Amino acid sequence: MHDPTLEDSNERDRIAGSWSSPVYPLVFFLVAMPLEWWLWKDAPFMQLGWQVVLGLSIVVAAVPWIGSVAHPADSAALRRHPARFAFVLPALALHLAIFALYGPYWRSGAGDGSVTIHRLVTALREPAQMSTLLVEAVARTGDDPSEVLRDIALLRRLGADVNAPAPDGRYPLDAAARPEALAALLDSGARRHSDQVSAQLRRLVDADDLATLGRLLALGVDPDLVESTEPSGVTALQWAARWEHVEAFDALLAAGARLDRTDRHGRTALDHAHNGGSTAVLERIAQHQGQAQAPAPAPEASASQR
Repeated sequence: MHDPTLEDSNERDRIAGSWSSPVYPLVFFLVAMPLEWWLWKDAPFMQLGWQVVLGLSIVVAAVPWIGSVAHPADSAALRRHPARFAFVLPALALHLAIFALYGPYWRSGAGDGSVTIHRLVTALREPAQMSTLLVEAVARTGDDPSEVLRDIALLRRLGADVNAPAPDGRYPLDAAARPEALAALLDSGARRHSDQVSAQLRRLVDADDLATLGRLLALGVDPDLVESTEPSGVTALQWAARWEHVEAFDALLAAGARLDRTDRHGRTALDHAHNGGSTAVLERIAQHQGQAQAPAPAPEASASQR
């Protein structure tokens, strides 16, 4: 091993004195990483954070290869120096870690129902957030049903309570947007609900899903329930009458739904059946009213009277 020459010493001095010296990775982690974490921490900034900081990191990581026109000797020394990898590897490792933590940035916005690792970690610290995650997950409509069921199962294993409301007052039963999600919740013991579950009754009537409709009614869900925000105030029975879902109409009647209940426009199930031209439902209503108006049979005479 020979003693360093003057040229070697000057080259080391040039590398150490350059703004892009091997000390830069430390600056990268002390400045760029906290900046990116702040940008990614809040959902509205996630896409901006990913694109801007990733772009800056790529530019800075390319500095040793871009070089300097004013200082070609420094650039040549940096390209030969092992420290050039210190520019690329930290940036690559950081962004891979961020990507794994948050999931694809186009699915990381607030309220889209994505179950990402970051949201799970937050929810494990704050139980109310776990309920929010579950409600958002069951409310998703755009994904494959198997993904929704997978997320429900994952959240249940992590302690999500199917009978706990989210901060906005919705229960998982209220929010389920797919029959598969609703059935999975019922299988998991979901019982509690708000008046918003009435939308589920109408959805099940539309789908002629009598099995799940029966399960909801068996929980004690009021068949005449209407959420306070529903402008028309139409009950599930009136909905079934309007669109001639005869079997669902019979199931709701059997569960105690009232024919004389009016919506916010004063219309009964009979009015809705007339408006929809639902002949089969009109026959059912006539039969039901005829049974209700029929006189009770006279009591049998007692043995002493005979």
